[in-house]
Amino acid sequence: MATLQGAASVLFSKNLKKILVITEDETNQDYGKEAGMLSIPMGAIKPKEKPERTATREFLEETGYDVRVLRPLGVFPTTGAEVSAYIIEPANGFRKISEGELKSSWISLEALMSHPFVRPPTKEIVLS
Repeated sequence: MATLQGAASVLFSKNLKKILVITEDETNQDYGKEAGMLSIPMGAIKPKEKPERTATREFLEETGYDVRVLRPLGVFPTTGAEVSAYIIEPANGFRKISEGELKSSWISLEALMSHPFVRPPTKEIVLS
């Protein structure tokens, strides 16, 4: 079975002390997620889609923020997938252009790292 290819992105607050996370709304053991988990926005790469595009598309869909890629962070293995991760920045300032599909909130890095219920590989990506 082929490994699923995914992409994720990290958006820091203006003061670089917090990141935007989502709260997963469903459980899918194949992807290592459970309802209620905190996560950075991530999703599967569609056929012929570049990972950078997946990262920005998923971020917009899940949070409502239009973003652009600043730089790659690397590729991170997780349950049944390899996730390409990116540092992003807002394309239109810190204003939502639509309602996101999932609940999003700003959280300090310390709070994220100590939170007991975080979707892999969120912590590994943020620490990179």
